[in-house]
Amino acid sequence: MANEYINRLHEERLKAVSEQRGLVEDAMKQGRANLSAEEQATIERLDTVIDGHDTEIRSWQDRDQRDKENEEARAQYEPFVRPAVLEESFGEGGAAEQDPFYKFLNGEIRSVDINISAAAREKAAVRGGQPLSEFRDLTKTDDTALVSVSYARTLYDFLETYSGVRRTGATVLTTADGNVMTMPKVATHSAAAAAVAEGGPLAEADPTFSTYSLTSWKFGRLIQVSHELPRDAVADVMNFVAQDAGRALGKATGAQYILGDGSTEPEGVFVGFGSGVTGASSVAGMFDLDDLFDLMYSLGDEAYRTNAVWLTKDMNVKALRKIYDLDGRPLWEPSLKAGESDVFLGHKIITDTNVASIATSAKSIAFGDFAAGFVIRDVGNIRFESSADYAFANDLMTYRAIIYSDSAVRDTNAVKYFTGNAA
Repeated sequence: MANEYINRLHEERLKAVSEQRGLVEDAMKQGRANLSAEEQATIERLDTVIDGHDTEIRSWQDRDQRDKENEEARAQYEPFVRPAVLEESFGEGGAAEQDPFYKFLNGEIRSVDINISAAAREKAAVRGGQPLSEFRDLTKTDDTALVSVSYARTLYDFLETYSGVRRTGATVLTTADGNVMTMPKVATHSAAAAAVAEGGPLAEADPTFSTYSLTSWKFGRLIQVSHELPRDAVADVMNFVAQDAGRALGKATGAQYILGDGSTEPEGVFVGFGSGVTGASSVAGMFDLDDLFDLMYSLGDEAYRTNAVWLTKDMNVKALRKIYDLDGRPLWEPSLKAGESDVFLGHKIITDTNVASIATSAKSIAFGDFAAGFVIRDVGNIRFESSADYAFANDLMTYRAIIYSDSAVRDTNAVKYFTGNAA
């Protein structure tokens, strides 16, 4: 259509040019050196017509060229920049259609397991400073039940975000079943005999062990959405369910990793480890710089301090920020990069809302090497199940997420905590 219009404009332009030339040629044939006033007015009128047609033709030619270029660009980049359409992304033949998590949310299957062990190892590798190229390989051979690894990562990200103990670098074990595991627990380490003379006896100094058990406690979450939502916005619901489940399970398990009694629930950090220092009686549970130095050095082995972190409540960090050196400089250092932890006395600060606030008798801050001293056990995968019947009267889809987990102290020497004075 555009080409036809351009051709017609071009023909009209040629006619105007031809008319101009005809007027000039007639004057030359008549031997006149000048055009009449009427002829000159016609020439000028035709000039305006020609100029107008030239402008219009160039405009349409430019527009036509832009349209062609845009079509070519759209064809090349459309799959990457255009918002996803469900029929294309998740319709017949789409790769996401084969994802069990998609089928689960769409009601095609009733349950699905998501393996978070690879995501947990990936996080530990990042925290340990391994290059991206190395820790990315950790997920290549893992059986994630064919669920997209992005959902396993999303789930674990939220699980970890709401559990400070997981972010301390505590050891995370994943086992296929929930059978009770009885493990050795270090009470005291052995000491080597020093400067023994040739032929002299070696003194016996055996390490002292007790045992601890890891079982599997169940934590669950029900998530309800309208029946229409999974049908109309599958991609959004997939992310929402993964995030909400991770958040809820992280909060539930995280509280136990901090305060669990170790008998009817997982063993928590502030139950299984011992107090390293008690505060002064005159400050209502508050710690000062001397207390924190004493807490650091209550770890008898220097190796524990090398990889140690602080674990406290977010509100308690305010007290750390008010501690200064003798020159008036704060000892708290803010992180220079989003997502990284702040630092106090050279060690990262990890926060968890379940740690006690500063108060008399409160255990308000811990310090130590959690990788060496504390273990979290995840059993199997996180199981998702769905039901359209549970809230049938309300036309709601109900999704249930379940994780089996436990935690325990495995080396009492690796972490100690501060206790506010009871007076």
